[in-house]
Amino acid sequence: MRGETDVGQRTASDTTESLAAEMAATAARYFTGALEDPHVTARDPAGAYRSLRPGLADLGWLGLPPEPWLGGAGAPRLTTPLFQVAGRALVPGPLLEDVVIGPALAAILQSRSTRDVAACTPFAFVDLSDAGGSLHAGSSQPGPSRLGFGARPGRSVLTLADGLLTGTAGPIPHVCDVDWLLVAAESASGPRLLLIAADHPGVEIVPVVTMDPCSTAGQVDFRSPVGPADVLDTDDAAAEMLATLRSLVRLALSAESHGIASYLTDISVSYALQRQQFGRATGSFQAVKHILAGMTRDVLALGNLVAAIASRLPADLPSMAMWCAIAKSHASQIGVKTAAAALQVHGGIGFTEEHSLQLYYKRALILESRFGQPAELNAMIGASRITGMPEIR
Repeated sequence: MRGETDVGQRTASDTTESLAAEMAATAARYFTGALEDPHVTARDPAGAYRSLRPGLADLGWLGLPPEPWLGGAGAPRLTTPLFQVAGRALVPGPLLEDVVIGPALAAILQSRSTRDVAACTPFAFVDLSDAGGSLHAGSSQPGPSRLGFGARPGRSVLTLADGLLTGTAGPIPHVCDVDWLLVAAESASGPRLLLIAADHPGVEIVPVVTMDPCSTAGQVDFRSPVGPADVLDTDDAAAEMLATLRSLVRLALSAESHGIASYLTDISVSYALQRQQFGRATGSFQAVKHILAGMTRDVLALGNLVAAIASRLPADLPSMAMWCAIAKSHASQIGVKTAAAALQVHGGIGFTEEHSLQLYYKRALILESRFGQPAELNAMIGASRITGMPEIR
């Protein structure tokens, strides 16, 4: 019987991988036609994503079925290849909220909320407590650590008290381009997950300029009255939901960083084969060969890591949080490291605004800071191992 079960599981996994590869290939062709030049995207990233979104819906990316083995949340085996493609294409806009957070949230909530989450997408995820606390979601510890990877010491939080949401968050990606905000807030009794309109009374959104010209961002100031209809979940249920969402987000960002590193490696190899110095292609020089070999090694290893975690995520939240944090920490470092190596291979041309390399480098730096810097995540991973968190199976 066990052999028959194993065969059935392998067959289901092979089918999912085949579907993921097919969908990712279709998305790659779509992005190639719709986003021909990242410099054009940088002129109007919000408009570029608005033009992309109907095609994404037609391709089926905005309503992926949830994974039963994740408690009905997310579809990482499908979304991971997509975000690798998105990293290569430097896709603008709230793709993460559209493809990962929104569908996962709707699947988790199911009949627990009367809110139609799908009707409110795309939204911006306003979450200040995305790194620096306990990996153990829903633990009995008081305060922000109950969120799982809770607020960092000294970091401000959004507070809900006596029906009033207060605090400042930013820069938040895409917050100026959406009509709804998904907000993680703290209350005296535990975390709250809110879904409120961007034009809600007491919400002020101010655009800010960030390093990444292919994405928009803004600062959000809250002094907003919040009613029961605005609250999606509370206390331990909200903590578990936030831990699940953050894990899925970190895995998707890891895949995007891998896509960036893969693209930069490809163009670096191509450039080294074409660029001539002293009558020879620069790719024939031993020092350049070593750089390119190191880039290729890192990209292949990262791709294997992300794919393995996406296909073998455990259903228990602490283990999932740990492994997705491992992926995010490593991917962030490889993304920035590969971009720096690509600059060495390209030389002076790579530093110019005319070359697309600088746009990818900036996106890699932005991704490194989202949902936990590597040093923060590594500290939490180490702490979780000391407490004897279960191994991935």
